[in-house]
Amino acid sequence: MANEHLRSMLTGESRSYGFTIAFWGSGAALINEFGVPELFPALLFGIGAITGFALLAFLALRMEEPEEATSNKNLIIISGIHYISALLPIISAYIIASSGLEIYTSFFLSGAGVSLLYTLLSVQEQNMARLLEKYL
Repeated sequence: MANEHLRSMLTGESRSYGFTIAFWGSGAALINEFGVPELFPALLFGIGAITGFALLAFLALRMEEPEEATSNKNLIIISGIHYISALLPIISAYIIASSGLEIYTSFFLSGAGVSLLYTLLSVQEQNMARLLEKYL
């Protein structure tokens, strides 16, 4: 089950480059204006992004019922919001950047951490969503 979810995620992520570029570009514009943020503003940026996504997901999946309503609508909403998998990589990158490592090592480890943490934690969010689905 987790392997199937992982394959599905990787296929879906291959379509998200524009979204990623928009966020990196937005972050770069903020950094240009305000300087490099501390952890809390960086987390606020992530929380804002996730909240916007959650709002869209809630509206899109709740407003109109398809002819054959899916039984896993709550699962899709819960597992797709990514509060844990999107925010922990930010904290990880902050820790790496603050550790005193050289720039090349920091960027490499942070990039690897984003891919690994986001993907692995998303699988766990899927598992948590399945558990929560039993109670919703």
